[in-house]
Amino acid sequence: MTDHEAFLEPILARPDDDGPRLIYADWLDERGDPRGELIRVQIALARLLPDDPRRTLLQQREAALLEPHRARWAEPFRGLASGVEFRRGFVETVNIEARLFLTRGDELFRKAPIRHVRLLDVGGQLSKIVQMKCLDRITGLTIYAQYLGENAARILAEAPYAPRWKHLHLGRNRLGDAGVAVLAKSTALRQLEHLDLKDNNIGDAGASALAAASGFEALQQLEMNRNEVGFEGLEALASSPRLAKLTVLNLAHNRVGRSAIPERRERAVVPRLLQLNLSHNGLSAPSLTELSNAAFLSGLHHLDLSQNELGNAGVQILADSRIVASLRSLNLSGNQIGDEGVRALVASPHLLYLTALDLRCNPIRDAGARALIEARNLRQLRRLLPPYLGLSQRVWRALQARFSLPKNL
Repeated sequence: MTDHEAFLEPILARPDDDGPRLIYADWLDERGDPRGELIRVQIALARLLPDDPRRTLLQQREAALLEPHRARWAEPFRGLASGVEFRRGFVETVNIEARLFLTRGDELFRKAPIRHVRLLDVGGQLSKIVQMKCLDRITGLTIYAQYLGENAARILAEAPYAPRWKHLHLGRNRLGDAGVAVLAKSTALRQLEHLDLKDNNIGDAGASALAAASGFEALQQLEMNRNEVGFEGLEALASSPRLAKLTVLNLAHNRVGRSAIPERRERAVVPRLLQLNLSHNGLSAPSLTELSNAAFLSGLHHLDLSQNELGNAGVQILADSRIVASLRSLNLSGNQIGDEGVRALVASPHLLYLTALDLRCNPIRDAGARALIEARNLRQLRRLLPPYLGLSQRVWRALQARFSLPKNL
């Protein structure tokens, strides 16, 4: 057994424990091997909160270490897996063809503490793959753009090792509402924290099935961009008592703004969503009126409404709404907002916690920019992305001084 294999053995046995990795890092440091520093840097990154200011410097150091050494450190996977990603100093995510996984899966898991597998060219082999004992070591599985249909949902919902999974990515598989309903009935996905169902022809029926599921109590993040979900599906997901831990919901490229508003029902709602993406949803001033009164959206920290049709009237409705009272970031790029809309924003009494505002690709001129510069209500605003056309050099310089923007247009 080589020295590397001796250190790797406890790491494979306890993949969630940083201790064996740090012991190996000490040994590598003594020999001047930069892999030791990578282990320490990535462990530090894994322990930080997403918005920790220390993250940027650590990520820069991580990139500097990986750029010259990635190929050498990934050499053991040549001819077996691709797209390797390092976490906490070791390869933890790989792409692998289904046929190779079936024949060499055990070999793969002897090389590194693999935690996430992205399967390629699955075809009709999924039912065999989910029976493989080595899958008891993963916490994440991706099957993307395989067009497997409802049957794939059925196989995964009954997979022997599904109770261990925390991340399941099934984008572009033609699941439809029927496939989502099958997943929603599963009792094996109770540990799932992140579910990605993008581009699967899912409508309000599928969203409502998920909202009523009794087996998704651990779900924190749901990706459903590029589907057919309307206001009814949004309301079901955001107000579901069954999805008590759901804080991140991505409904970009859906039809919330183009759908009929369901009959108003009185219900007790405990707002819990912190991050909501409704970009590319056809939202306009009329559709935003109902959204702005939705109790299930109060408490949001991050709201993306980019590439809609809000206009000045829509921004006025938003500025008066209770759903912006807790916002830290707001994306309004590409919404036909002019100076009048900017004045509505800066006059809002609710945006007291806003730290980031994106106004790119809007017809805002000097008058609107001056309103931002002079705004008193936006006391916490530190990061502004303004339109890059239509502003004079003088006003741009004033914006740059106020928000630390680039010096030149």
